[in-house]
Amino acid sequence: MDWHIKLDIRAVAKARPFVCRSGRVFTPKKTACFERDLKRLLATGFGAPPLEGAVSMVVNFSFVRPKSVKRKFPTTRGDVDNFLKSVLDAGNGVLYLDDSQVVSVLATKEYGSDSISIFISTLD
Repeated sequence: MDWHIKLDIRAVAKARPFVCRSGRVFTPKKTACFERDLKRLLATGFGAPPLEGAVSMVVNFSFVRPKSVKRKFPTTRGDVDNFLKSVLDAGNGVLYLDDSQVVSVLATKEYGSDSISIFISTLD
């Protein structure tokens, strides 16, 4: 089975957690808010119970091109793997039971509108 979800939201790269003096670990607020909002959008856009078994994903991150930028692809800050980590974590319990089920991923960054497109397929 195949699903396609397009979300009109600007992607945020997953930031590293930080440790305070007491030893507690915190996720940065910007990352936590983005993952919470993305999980809510995924829950309304997916409309099916979480998938079981192995899944494959294609994720496309699209960003508005700044007027001052002439290059074809967004090669600035925000590594594609850090954007992907946020999406995989937000998909837990919504798209699939756990992100360990994702066995194949293709992720891209491009210029366009601020959006995230997700194609997900079951492999079992």
